[in-house]
Amino acid sequence: MDHTTLYLRALHWCMGVMSCYADGTVPVEPLQYLFTLAVLNIGIVTFAYTVGAVGAIGEGNSQQSRDFQITVSAMRHFVIRFQARTRGRAHARPHGSPL
Repeated sequence: MDHTTLYLRALHWCMGVMSCYADGTVPVEPLQYLFTLAVLNIGIVTFAYTVGAVGAIGEGNSQQSRDFQITVSAMRHFVIRFQARTRGRAHARPHGSPL
């Protein structure tokens, strides 16, 4: 077996382990190894692109997304302050008494 076939076999094994490719068939010819490796690389790149695109949606790169995050943060701070004020009043006067 020549060095090219050994290299392709090792590369096929590595890519197969990384991508969980395990249908049991092992290529015989160098051209089959190249085709299998090309298909594995296309699958890995497609998966990585999809994960990156979905991650970019939630990352908040747009101005609208930043504005929304600021609004949610302001609402969160308001609710926390309101709850603290309400808790303080509840302990200061009996229930049902006027403000």
